[in-house]
Amino acid sequence: MEKNNMSITDDRLSRFAPVVVFLIGIMDIILSSVFAQSMYNFAIFTALMVLTGASVPFIRMLKIRSYKVTAYIYIGFAAYWVVGTAYNDPDVMFGQFLPVVIFALANAVAILISIVDGRDSGYIYSSMGFTVVIYNILIAGNLDYVGGKPDMLLFVAVLWMLIPMLWCYSLSKVTSRLTFNAKKRFFSTVITGISVLPIYLLLGIVIITSQGTRTFNIPTISSIGQFFSSNPQLTEILIGASWFYMLAHTIAVLIAFFSNELVLHSFKIKKEITDEGEIMYSVEKKVEAPKIEKEDPYKNIIKEMKSFKKEFSAGKVNRLAATQKIGKIRNEMELLVAKYHHGSKESAEKLLREIEKEIEFAFR
Repeated sequence: MEKNNMSITDDRLSRFAPVVVFLIGIMDIILSSVFAQSMYNFAIFTALMVLTGASVPFIRMLKIRSYKVTAYIYIGFAAYWVVGTAYNDPDVMFGQFLPVVIFALANAVAILISIVDGRDSGYIYSSMGFTVVIYNILIAGNLDYVGGKPDMLLFVAVLWMLIPMLWCYSLSKVTSRLTFNAKKRFFSTVITGISVLPIYLLLGIVIITSQGTRTFNIPTISSIGQFFSSNPQLTEILIGASWFYMLAHTIAVLIAFFSNELVLHSFKIKKEITDEGEIMYSVEKKVEAPKIEKEDPYKNIIKEMKSFKKEFSAGKVNRLAATQKIGKIRNEMELLVAKYHHGSKESAEKLLREIEKEIEFAFR
């Protein structure tokens, strides 16, 4: 049994890839907007993020690079639009677990894209993180999201975009590895989460303070401890947001890693990276070796016996010649029977008995 690696291509599915990606993006935008205030929004948003992750293989089917880039921009816009609907309440956006989970799932999709289609594709998707700001501005129709401050709007948009891009950058070495090591990926995820956490906390502080929903005292201080002790609300926000952020992102990113490995092992798909950095996938196809039919060892002796039988029946063989011939055939048959257990053994033995009976009857 031989194994050949065959490249995974399915032209039939690739024809429907643009339609599938378009529908998933539309569902993300419309359903998240409609059910933003629903009591079932957590389940709906989570399902939409799963659908977004499922769109990645379809985007990869697109042959033309420009189409693929457009698809990643579009699906990234749709995914972070969902994140924007989750972060639509400034008073609770950094104090509840739901928004962070949705943000973590959207960032996990960025990691999944980096694994499946390369880091550059992950960057393209992640660059649409600023869509969170667009959603809140379009819904409100003003700049109240950042307290009416255009400079804060630009700053916040950059921070929303920077967080997923840093996740892709920090885990780029891990996502490009062909071998899977659960321990290394876990620690890499935790380390990345800790390194990106300050930016997330800065984002929360900037949004909350710019909206004027909370104010913090900034006295003349001699130590960091004095600053936090004079601002108990800030301390509470930072601790809660840090815990939610680390927990949600660690779980979501690890799910992205393990789900990819599960698919590869389940379908026996092999991942390869070419010298140009392109990621290729192939599946092992078992090729059965052609069956070689064994030659019948009794073929020649059967042919010889039939020829002899024909000559004997025609009266062309005398008694002495017949006795010698049948003795020779019998000896050859004994050697063949002792050596071979396949072929036309029974037919040969039956034919030999018929010839012996015919000779015995003829020379009585």
